[in-house]
Amino acid sequence: MLFTYVFGEKLDLSRFRKQAINYISTMRDLSYHLYLPNYKISLEISTPDNQNGHLMAATLFHIKRDEDKEITQTTTIFPVIDSRFQEIKAIQDLWNPLGYGASYSNPSRASFTSNNVVELVEKICIILKIVHKIDSLKAFL
Repeated sequence: MLFTYVFGEKLDLSRFRKQAINYISTMRDLSYHLYLPNYKISLEISTPDNQNGHLMAATLFHIKRDEDKEITQTTTIFPVIDSRFQEIKAIQDLWNPLGYGASYSNPSRASFTSNNVVELVEKICIILKIVHKIDSLKAFL
């Protein structure tokens, strides 16, 4: 099942956090498309059979919009080498192929495993907060 959230200039995660905890703990496979004004975060979350653990894969995209706010271009971000994300430890820990995050075969995709749904949702919220802060910085636009 695909869930889409569109966040504006002000990032309010209360509704997302509450619903994500509920959905992730009750559904076997689900996806999220999380939109900020200039970024998209794509998440795929699965819970393997007979396990309590949750597997998450995340990909970041930079998006461009036209005057009507429609998306006209999407570019995949490689956080390990992108200057906007290189100094951010939380992002590097997820996307660094030498750590437990991204693989060498797909460095644009991070992965995370958790046995606790609250911990997983909190990790997603941290990513959202960081990307929202970067999105708010005019120097990167």
